[in-house]
Amino acid sequence: MLDGKSLRTMNRVLIWLMLALCLSGLPVFAQNDHAYDMAKDRFSSLSWKDRILLQQCLVATGHWNAVPNDNFSKRLYQAITKFQSDYGFVPNGYLSDETITLLTRQASLLFHIWGFQEVQHHQRPRKLWVPMGLALSRQISEPYELNLAGPAELGDVSVRYSYHSGTVKGAYEAFLSTFKGTSVVIHYSTQKSDFFVVSFSFPGGRDGYLRFHRDGSGVIGFIILWNNRLLNVFGERIAILMSGAFR
Repeated sequence: MLDGKSLRTMNRVLIWLMLALCLSGLPVFAQNDHAYDMAKDRFSSLSWKDRILLQQCLVATGHWNAVPNDNFSKRLYQAITKFQSDYGFVPNGYLSDETITLLTRQASLLFHIWGFQEVQHHQRPRKLWVPMGLALSRQISEPYELNLAGPAELGDVSVRYSYHSGTVKGAYEAFLSTFKGTSVVIHYSTQKSDFFVVSFSFPGGRDGYLRFHRDGSGVIGFIILWNNRLLNVFGERIAILMSGAFR
């Protein structure tokens, strides 16, 4: 059994150990804050075009799942560090020339497969970025609707580019009502003052995404469907890239 002197000595040792652990952690937090600030400054030093392009590349490689924007955030910092970690770089979030070179190289492989091209709506002065590299063929089925569809062996991708009269809210509610009472699973949906988005899945592996924006007295937008079970074309990434270019 320990006497009083031994207990006091042990308490002192424990206190010193706790202080040492706390102090040893301070440089780590300071270093992380410093790394974030350095990464943010580097990102902000790039042109607007390059900031958007690098985020598009991160979307293509699967490290960023949001529509590219002009802001640097903790989420974007984590996306960059995840890419760096996956490819053997120091995960500090700093977009070095070497990081940028590899990121654009990896993304370009997928961009080459997807073969994005601008498609003009035949009735409205709006363009849409479409993955024509997936062998999509065009047909106009209605006055304000353009349909594009690809073969099953390339993921069964289809795109409907259409214009609808009415308000953003009305169109959003109309789309949601078509899913009620069905086996469609809605993963995400949101409606803002000038646009709305819905992400959903059908039984059997087919997924979908739609995005519509206010356009004059109506709304214009797209619905893209794909089936990763037939061929993983990374449809989610395609949908985000289409959204970013369509705003």
